[in-house]
Amino acid sequence: KSGDALPGVSLSPYFSDPKASTRGVSISEYDTQYDSGRSIAMRSKYFKYIGYTKASRKPLLFDYRGEDHRMVERENVIDNPEYAQVKDWFEGLFQEAVEAGDTK
Repeated sequence: KSGDALPGVSLSPYFSDPKASTRGVSISEYDTQYDSGRSIAMRSKYFKYIGYTKASRKPLLFDYRGEDHRMVERENVIDNPEYAQVKDWFEGLFQEAVEAGDTK
């Protein structure tokens, strides 16, 4: 029915202003293979974090900055001390997402 509101964030600002931003992080969830539980991927402008609800799977953190290979997920920087603050921030968001969602 016309006029019903849909959940989510409108993308219409992008049509009139290419520099517009709707939110800082996008989140996607999916069931993983090999009994890894649920995967929660979070993408900001410069980073992508992938966490798993099963502790046996180590999280991933990718840096998308730079002009070389950065837009391809080639290097997991989760253990690099230079990214400790970014890692901590994403891990906090991950915990919030797990607590708020229905995880397996």
